[in-house]
Amino acid sequence: MRYRTMKWDKKKMCEILSNTSFVLIKPRDYGSVVAIECNPAVRPGGYGSEPVRHSYGNFKLKESSYALWLCHKGKLERLAHGHSHDKQSASVIATFVARVIGYANMMNWKIDSVKLAWGSYTAGVYLALFHEDKVHLFEMTYTFGETKYQEERLIGFAVKYLGHGIGSYDDNTLVVFLADRSIAIQLKPREACGKVIENELITIHHVLSMKKIKLKHEKVQKQR
Repeated sequence: MRYRTMKWDKKKMCEILSNTSFVLIKPRDYGSVVAIECNPAVRPGGYGSEPVRHSYGNFKLKESSYALWLCHKGKLERLAHGHSHDKQSASVIATFVARVIGYANMMNWKIDSVKLAWGSYTAGVYLALFHEDKVHLFEMTYTFGETKYQEERLIGFAVKYLGHGIGSYDDNTLVVFLADRSIAIQLKPREACGKVIENELITIHHVLSMKKIKLKHEKVQKQR
């Protein structure tokens, strides 16, 4: 998933929002969380026909899709986008983001960036707050409804302040330890922008074992 940062342009955003359903949440003074979801209107030709597009800069949003934006430091950052038949999904995610940012403001954190990470089907939605060289991760669980298209059904909040439950696996991977599993988040170089590796729900024992193997390998190399 790629993330773009754009300047906040209310006029252009209003052009998009004129034909969409959306929610705007302001968590204190940090910024605005904007969840945009196009209304999947009935189109000639049925589901497979070419959808109407709403463009903002280089980003195009199709009908039946949603996008989540965050206004931060005068710029509009796209946190996530995807296909959705559930009209409430983007709004619920936006509420989750706003709740976490509200908590961060209450803790007087100076937030550097906010990134959204996605787990596998059995995991959830994870929000990482980066500030002062620290990472704080929050979780919201979700499940898929048993339907033809397997829509996302967000089933409430399970916000967990993990704090010390975060460790670095290597230069490009962040391992987050939960109570019953660990999650590997791949980080881009020089940028705290991550996506949870699909189906990479590894155990804490496995992570520690791989660390031991790596250390053992380095020790052998030094001896040689």
